[in-house]
Amino acid sequence: MKTMIVTGASAGIGLAVAQTMLDAGWTVGLIARRAAPLQALADRHGPRAIPLPLDVTDADAVQSAFHHFAASTGRLDTPVQQRGRLHPDGRRSTKSR
Repeated sequence: MKTMIVTGASAGIGLAVAQTMLDAGWTVGLIARRAAPLQALADRHGPRAIPLPLDVTDADAVQSAFHHFAASTGRLDTPVQQRGRLHPDGRRSTKSR
């Protein structure tokens, strides 16, 4: 079983990546602020779609989500960051420049 976490999984590129990988048989952790779209995706794809609603600017929530995902799946093969960005000093931002 291959696993990944996708941020920005509620819309756009993040949603497309998540759907493609779920269709290919991967187990996917779905991260975004809005829980409803993540749950809808999980309802369509079953237990291989793991909704993890959170704000990527909350470092504790991100760490907790990654730990939850790893505990649920036993591994993480690939993280995919589609929303937000890390600054060199460790700050996180979802604002574009």
